[in-house]
Amino acid sequence: MINQKEDWHIHSSYSRDSKTSPESIVDTALKRGLKKICVLDHNTIEGGFKAREYAKGKDIEVVVGAEINTDKGEIAGVGLTDEIKSRNLLDVIAEIKSQGAKVFIPHPYGSIRRTKRCYVLEDVAPFSDYIEFYNGRSFFNFNRRKTRRLIKDFNLIPVSGSDAHFAFEIGNLSPRFLYKGVAGFFLTGILNLFFFRIKR
Repeated sequence: MINQKEDWHIHSSYSRDSKTSPESIVDTALKRGLKKICVLDHNTIEGGFKAREYAKGKDIEVVVGAEINTDKGEIAGVGLTDEIKSRNLLDVIAEIKSQGAKVFIPHPYGSIRRTKRCYVLEDVAPFSDYIEFYNGRSFFNFNRRKTRRLIKDFNLIPVSGSDAHFAFEIGNLSPRFLYKGVAGFFLTGILNLFFFRIKR
């Protein structure tokens, strides 16, 4: 049973393709009635630490994590205490485990991603703890059956994540709010185009 009060995949302004501050993430999550969130920025835990510090004394739990872009595609760690330095898939998994943190498979069958997954899910699942059963931006995800099989075969814990890059996406944890993920996806594309233009 997926807990609809927990959003396990949110990006803050510490991800280059998000402009949502850690403070805004916490405030928005509270307004949406969420009890637990995971800040899962690209390749850094800084946003997670900022959000957790801001959330002290508030009725919400903030988990510090990072979505790491490895040489084989994205994998995430949750409950991290230090930055992940490696970008080799197996070394990243080892670093996550060495911190006592958990390995999280994001958007296992998600589509239209800038970073392509080049590893076989069944090869990584034995080392993993969590898997994203629902991702708010995987709007062409027709492989729930395969995800259920992974959950069963490898005793993984299923979670839901909005994959929010904008505040309005936070809490998008079911197909009812699919339009939020679609809108957020295209806004991120525009932001990325602008970012690369000014970098040149």
